[in-house]
Amino acid sequence: MTRDGAVNSVEFSSDGKYIVYGSNNGTVRIWSWQPEEIIANACATMPRNLTHAEWAQFIGDAMPYQAVCENLPIEPVATATPIATP
Repeated sequence: MTRDGAVNSVEFSSDGKYIVYGSNNGTVRIWSWQPEEIIANACATMPRNLTHAEWAQFIGDAMPYQAVCENLPIEPVATATPIATP
């Protein structure tokens, strides 16, 4: 997906088949929504999966934290480290 200038707004069509966006230069584009292609393109350009904080911000509780891009690193789950006492 290419774009012209900064994107000001993004909308999905009511049937879920299209993405419409407007750029700051007045360009409006309509794209066919193909989730598999969008995920593949994102995974090809990203250096890692989302962090836990990013997941919480963008995905929330809609689904559990996971590696969307199986070929990319995923943030490890934080575990409590026991503290030794003398």
